[in-house]
Amino acid sequence: TGHHVTRRCNAHTDKGLGFGGAPIFYGNFAKSFHETKDHEGNPFWYQGLLFNEFYRALDGKQQEKILVGREPRGEKPSEVIARRATDLPGLCGADLSKDQQAKLLDTMRRMLACFRADDVAATMKTIEDKQLAGKLFISCYGGEHDIGHDKVWDTWQIEGPDMVWYFRGDPHIHAYFHLPT
Repeated sequence: TGHHVTRRCNAHTDKGLGFGGAPIFYGNFAKSFHETKDHEGNPFWYQGLLFNEFYRALDGKQQEKILVGREPRGEKPSEVIARRATDLPGLCGADLSKDQQAKLLDTMRRMLACFRADDVAATMKTIEDKQLAGKLFISCYGGEHDIGHDKVWDTWQIEGPDMVWYFRGDPHIHAYFHLPT
């Protein structure tokens, strides 16, 4: 897939624990370290497109709330997966309708499609069993983090006290996911 993609691809998984309950990092740049707004050739950009599909399903006030005016997380692995109990930026899942919460869960499931089916099933089961949809905060970042300044959000987070999913598309895609079990 190109430069520095990192994923767990061993032949087995712990049943019932998405990704073994450990943090994962994945990322890539296919053509250039500084990708264009379309992230040409990047195998993970489909996740960004799916996130933006979810964003477009929100109403105007929700879209305003999801766009955060501060810097996203840094890139130190130990800090980027740190779960915050307070000061969570963006739109709270509790402020979504039941249909929108279902769309969020479906979007996350579809974004995980590049991983093993048993990891996806275990991850989504944990998210649903813990009823995290209403506890998550969804945010995206503009300015220099919006490559092309086209309002197709390249950098976003879905996080809560029990989960962190950070997708950084600038200058190329790095993503961190952690759902401890």
